[in-house]
Amino acid sequence: MTDSSSAGDSAGHSAPPSAMRRKIAAAAAPAARGIGPDRALAQALARAAQEGPGLILQVTRVEAGRAQVEDLAQMAGEQALIFALEGPAGGTGIVALSPGLMAGLIEMRMMGRLTPHSPAPRPPTPTDAAICGDTAQGTLDALAAALAGTADEAWTAGFRLRAPVGAEALALLLEAGERRCLRAHAEFGLGGARSGMLLLALP
Repeated sequence: MTDSSSAGDSAGHSAPPSAMRRKIAAAAAPAARGIGPDRALAQALARAAQEGPGLILQVTRVEAGRAQVEDLAQMAGEQALIFALEGPAGGTGIVALSPGLMAGLIEMRMMGRLTPHSPAPRPPTPTDAAICGDTAQGTLDALAAALAGTADEAWTAGFRLRAPVGAEALALLLEAGERRCLRAHAEFGLGGARSGMLLLALP
């Protein structure tokens, strides 16, 4: 398990929100005002992926539901990059990036382009977390801004990335109980040849 304080510092999570994050949140608010969390997440992920790494993606569907903490690892999928989240009043949750989405973000950051085919899935590393952290937090910020002033603000606002965590540790690290879950499925690359998924689970 990665140390929370060191991982948070290396990924820049303990620093004040970057200019990129503020820009994402500010842009999201007026456009998405009054829409539901599923559509707001679709717009937030697409905007955060483009504003930072420059990955242009299309969210094809968002699945909404509820799950217990012990089910989140299976929902995130094998070898997903999972960040623990801390929110208001000590609430805990996760945001997870599938291997396909993680690979696309990293390629755009490191090479400025996508390869024709998604690399084989592999266990995420601290470097992967550092590269993808801004996009994950930017998605959270844009979602909260879009839903400000609505009934959904109470369960989506104020969450910050903490350390990346292994799937096997989720039941130990998170406060037990039910989570509201949103899964955004996205396509990107030439002709939508590649795909990925983001899972958000909040109290």
